[in-house]
Amino acid sequence: TYGLTEMASQVSTSKIDGNPCCSGKVLPNRELRIDETGEILVRGKTLCLGYYFDGQVHSILNSEDWFPTRDLGEVDGSGELSVHGRIDNMFISGGMNIYPETIERIIKETFDVEQAVVVSKPDPDYEARPVVFVSGKLPADWQETLRSKLQGFEIPLCAFDLPLESEESI
Repeated sequence: TYGLTEMASQVSTSKIDGNPCCSGKVLPNRELRIDETGEILVRGKTLCLGYYFDGQVHSILNSEDWFPTRDLGEVDGSGELSVHGRIDNMFISGGMNIYPETIERIIKETFDVEQAVVVSKPDPDYEARPVVFVSGKLPADWQETLRSKLQGFEIPLCAFDLPLESEESI
């Protein structure tokens, strides 16, 4: 599924036997479109009136009466939504957009890891490169395994153990 609080939770839902990489088709009383930057825009009967602060309700709509979600995605030919990640998380490496959430999902689906967190590492030639922190053990050939699932620029340069929270840090 795909949803957000401003839309009373759900926007799209896939069938249980549907494509696991998709968030499904848009539900009734909701509209969705992807703008020229890849941002998901929504509107419909379930959209909230706005944000309440300073004693007033302030509209959340853009000039075209859509709510910009700050999420990135695409809709395929059959109307299925795929969410790539957050605009705030995307970074550029050698002119290519990298979506950490996509890489994290592939790593978790491919290997026996509980968590994968991809971040950008500054790079003098590419501006930034992805690295990953994982909880679990990656096999020695993890980067080679990812070559069939990710584009070369998306494959993390290296992997680190995800620091575990200790009772002292809580």
